[in-house]
Order: sequence, then C-alpha cells, then structure tokens
Amino acid sequence: MLRLDNARPSLWESVLPSQLFEMSEELTKIDRILSDERFFSPFVEKFYTHVGRPTTPVATYLRMMCLKRRFKLSYETLVKEVSDSFMWRRFCHLSLEDRVPDDKTLIKLTRKYGDDTLDKLNDALVLKLKEEKIIRGKKFRVDTMVTEANIHYPTDTGLLADGVRVITRTVSKLRRAGADIGKGIVNHTRKVKRICLGVSKLFRGGDGRSRAGLAKAQKQLIKIAKRVIAGGRSVKRQVEVLKEKSSWVGGLGDQLEGWLEVSEKVVAQAEPVARGRLRIPRRVVSIFDTGARPIRRGKASVDTEFGQ
Repeated sequence: MLRLDNARPSLWESVLPSQLFEMSEELTKIDRILSDERFFSPFVEKFYTHVGRPTTPVATYLRMMCLKRRFKLSYETLVKEVSDSFMWRRFCHLSLEDRVPDDKTLIKLTRKYGDDTLDKLNDALVLKLKEEKIIRGKKFRVDTMVTEANIHYPTDTGLLADGVRVITRTVSKLRRAGADIGKGIVNHTRKVKRICLGVSKLFRGGDGRSRAGLAKAQKQLIKIAKRVIAGGRSVKRQVEVLKEKSSWVGGLGDQLEGWLEVSEKVVAQAEPVARGRLRIPRRVVSIFDTGARPIRRGKASVDTEFGQ
C-alpha cells in the first residue's frame, strides 16, 4: 500500500525542547517546496494501491534522497545520519518512534520507481522553482558526462576517405561471388591516401597555402566519393538479383547499403563546407558510429568531445 506522508506525531516531541527539532533555513525552504502535491503525482499515477503492507512514505523517501544528493552521502551513511539527528528526522517527516528506512530499502525503492519517475520529479521541480521565481527558467544547466565514441577525430577529408575505403572493400568482397558483380568499378583507395597524405603535409608546413590546399583536396575527395557511391549503387542493383540464391551475398549487400547511405550524408555535408558554409546541423562525425555527436563542454584540455 502506497503511503504519501507520515503525519503521526510523537509523544517525545511534546516533551523535549523544541530547539532540538528546529531545521536550518535551507532545509525549511526545501521542505516547503517538496510539500507541493505535484511531487506525489508521479508515484500516485504509477504505484498507487490499497493492497499489501504500507510502504515507506513518499515524503520521507524524497527528503532522504534529497539529503543524500545534497551532502553526497552513501546509503549507509545517510541512514545513520538521519537516525542520529533530531533536525534531519523532522525534515524527513519521521518522529522519534518511527523506524528509519534502511539502506537496502532505499536502494530497492530507487530501482522500483525508476528513471521515468525521476524525470517527472525533475520536471515538476523546475516548474515549481519557476513559479516561486527562484530560477528564471531561461536556461537550464546540467552537469554531464560524455561517453566517448571509439572513433578518430572527425574531419571532412577523413570521413570521405573512410566512405571510399569501406565501400570499395565491400565491393571487393562481393566480387568473390562470381558472375559480373562489380565489373568495371575502379579502385580509388590509393589516390585517396595520396590526397590525405598531401593534406597532412600542408598543415605540417604551416604556410599560407594550407587553406587553399585543403579546399582543393576536399573537392577532389568529394568528386571521387560521388564516383564510388555511384559505382556502389550499381553493384547494389546487381546484388538484388543474386541475393535470393546466396544469403552471404545478401548480407554483404545490406552492409553495402548502410555504407552507401552514410557516405551520401558525408558528401552532402562536405559540399557546403567546401563552399565556405561551416555550420552544418546534425553533422555526421563517424561512418562507423552514426549515433556519436559533437558535445562542447568547455573543458580546458578538450574543448569538444565526440560520443553520447
């Protein structure tokens, strides 16, 4: 049975000095904010029931988790501190006779309520703080961690070279299937390597020709990539005829289709850059991990990271 709050007073609270239970100004403000009924709604909508043993009150759980995050406590330390403090007991809506939920209970409740409930609580908190004019609500800043993708640093020349390489490699594998698959397709990988090597030499030299040389190399790579993609498309049409006879050919054909699609996106974003337009929305940063995104966190060592 879901309990929302524990309002049962204790006889000891009327006997002991009231100063023992006085909360700090910070905890008093937090207690007032968390008393809003909107913070109970996510629990009522999903977990409300009259059946079973009474659960830990939602008000107690919310305040204990608030103390845990605010003071960076472990579950074990949190339970001990709440048990030993009159002020924290009052904040968590626990009388002196009430048993403090143990660490295992709090862990199980956190798993039970899940991330969806936490998201709803965060949304409700933001709305409440805006109504109270504690925050203005124009910007919302969060501390994040980036899970870096296992990719090389993305450049347009590097991505174009990757696309040419994987398409050519997949077409070479399909040629082993016999017949006339890939007949007349030219291998441009050596030429692409020479162009990329020339770009790296230009930037090592550090002279004024590097920008003009890069623009020229990008145009060459875009032209080559378009040829390779067109050849890959013709191979894909040939594979459609043979894939019913061989599952191996069909599997390679599906791989080829994936490389062609992402390579077309790379070409589509490289062409505006070659013309001087540098702001490209939803830029592809890797043909091997298309879900990776450029994330700017303003760190001194690494300004932009790539991943999730």
